[in-house]
Amino acid sequence: MSGKRTLRLGLAACVFSLLACGGWAQGVGDERAGVAAPAGGGQAEKKPTVTDRLQVVYSRLTNQASELAAFATKADEEKDFRIGSLLRAAARSSQLSANLIAEQIRQAGGKPEAKPEPKPVDVKGTKDNLKAAAARVRSLRDGPVADGTTQANAERNRDAVRVLRFARESSTELVRWLEDAAEGGEKWKGEKREFFVDRTCGRLVDKLDFERCPVCQSRRDSYERVN
Repeated sequence: MSGKRTLRLGLAACVFSLLACGGWAQGVGDERAGVAAPAGGGQAEKKPTVTDRLQVVYSRLTNQASELAAFATKADEEKDFRIGSLLRAAARSSQLSANLIAEQIRQAGGKPEAKPEPKPVDVKGTKDNLKAAAARVRSLRDGPVADGTTQANAERNRDAVRVLRFARESSTELVRWLEDAAEGGEKWKGEKREFFVDRTCGRLVDKLDFERCPVCQSRRDSYERVN
C-alpha cells in the first residue's frame, strides 16, 4: 500500500510541475510579445486601440471648444472685443477638429463620446484665460494627439494619421495666436475683427491670401468667417 501511495504522490507532483512550467512558458511568451503579465492571476490589461485614442482627442477637443467659448464671453464683458473674436474663432476651430475626429471614429465602427470635465471651466481675467487656453491646446497637441499619431503610424492607419495631423496643425496655429494675444499690444485692442476657419482641417487664419489651404489643400472658399 505504501508503495502505491508513494507512486500516486509522485505522479501528482509531476502533473503540478508540468502545469507550473506551462504557466511560466505562457508568461514568457506574453512578455516577448509585449503583453503585460497579469497581476494576481487576472487577465492582461487591454492596450488602447487607435479608436480609443481618437475618443480621448475627441473628448478633449469638445471640452476645449466649450472652454474657449466661455473665455470669449468673458473677453467681451471686459470689452476686449478683438480678443473675443479670436477666442470664438479658436472655439470654432476646436469644434470643427472634434467633428472630423468624430467622423473617423464612426467610420471605425465606434460612437463618439465626450466625457465632461471633472471640474467646471475656471474663467478668470482675459489675459489669464489666454495663457490657460494656450497651455491646454499645447497639452492636447503634445499628449493625446501625439500618442494617437504614433500608434496610427505604427498600425499604418492612414485615415487616422490624416485627421490627427489636421488636429496637430490646427492646434499649433491656435497656440501661436493665443500666445500672441496674451502678450497684448495695440493690435489686440479695438472692435471685433474677422477670422477664418477651415471647415476641413480647422486651421485658423486672419486673411485669405492663398488659393488652397497649406494643411489640407482645400480651396479658399472652404473657410468660414467668424467674428
